Amino acid sequence: MTGKNSWSDADVARGERLARKLYSELGLRDPLEHPIEAVAWRRGAKVIYEPLDGAQGRLVRLGKESFLTVDSRIVYPARQRFVIAHELGHHELHPSVFQLDVCDESKINEIYDQATEREANAFAAEFLMPAHLWKKHVDVKVPSLDVISALAEQYRVSFTASAIRFVKLSEERCAVAFVKDRRVEWCASSADFGYRIERGHALDTFALAHDYWTKGSVAAAPDEVPARTWLGPRAGSLDLQEHSRPIPSLRAVLSLLWIKPDAE
Repeated sequence: MTGKNSWSDADVARGERLARKLYSELGLRDPLEHPIEAVAWRRGAKVIYEPLDGAQGRLVRLGKESFLTVDSRIVYPARQRFVIAHELGHHELHPSVFQLDVCDESKINEIYDQATEREANAFAAEFLMPAHLWKKHVDVKVPSLDVISALAEQYRVSFTASAIRFVKLSEERCAVAFVKDRRVEWCASSADFGYRIERGHALDTFALAHDYWTKGSVAAAPDEVPARTWLGPRAGSLDLQEHSRPIPSLRAVLSLLWIKPDAE
């Protein structure tokens, strides 16, 4: 693949802007008004389902038209929709960068760092979870995974995608961390969270999420834990609220972290 390839090169705002432009041009009011396959077709991208080896999505461009292939072995509808939205993002964003793009699972993920992929994921997130609709959903007194789960169901997106979108649009000081093998694999946070959780950070035994590996389950309700559990010594004596939920199929835990307004 040619073109932009570093995280700093990504024009995420452009990806989001073109998704909003698409809404305006097609007269869409919400992401479920029409099947996403129909939306892609109206933009000159025909969606095809067939087995793909080593990829979840593929875009083949012929002039102004594209053939957007989704791996037919993906059975989770929310994942299918994100793959289509991601490839549609390439169709809209990168008409002159390449004629053939193959995207595996690691690329079709909002956390992925390569620039052109990050732009396509930003397009997908804005198209499937429009900020103008989600702003009212994230305006809650107590952020929780219950709210995030309900939004995932309402908008037919994955639990993980919903969690990332929630914290990125929230005005609360919150973050979501994906933990696998007792280490943070990735983290996303709100603009005002104020701390950085490094990838590879070893999970502290005081974290609620740690119980998944020691007890085989995680408490269903959120609870307060010392912030240093997640943020290290720089957090001092600060406490934060942790709400964790296991993802057994991935042998992982997703944790929502919230610093309450009166915590500091």
